[in-house]
Amino acid sequence: MDRAIRRVHAIHDPWTGQQKTVAKGKIHDRIDETIHQRTRLAIMATLAGVESLDFNVLKAELGLTDGNLSTHLAALERAGYVRVLKSFRGRKPHTAIEIAAKGRKALNNYVSLLQGVLEPFWDNDHRRRRP
Repeated sequence: MDRAIRRVHAIHDPWTGQQKTVAKGKIHDRIDETIHQRTRLAIMATLAGVESLDFNVLKAELGLTDGNLSTHLAALERAGYVRVLKSFRGRKPHTAIEIAAKGRKALNNYVSLLQGVLEPFWDNDHRRRRP
């Protein structure tokens, strides 16, 4: 294992309000590319605040097409980050989406890592430091 990866430092976890230990090294190399893609990040952020969301509501909220949302949900589902729940309401098909425990943890890690990347450029008031 690379020595740089074994060294650790603490960063603030915005979800729990606690300090979290992460490995030092090239922190930006450990950002989850599945979540980092802007549409998938928007999906994850939207789902993080609800128990589940109707496919059409999520589609409208994010301004996506059926095919675009389906493609991104498939990537998130393959990673185990969301669950796509298909059912019927009467005779009509219904699709709901919920964030999985693994997805919530991945999103928390993503936010912590991103904060670690940005932390050197921000002061305690979250205003950009002057160079």
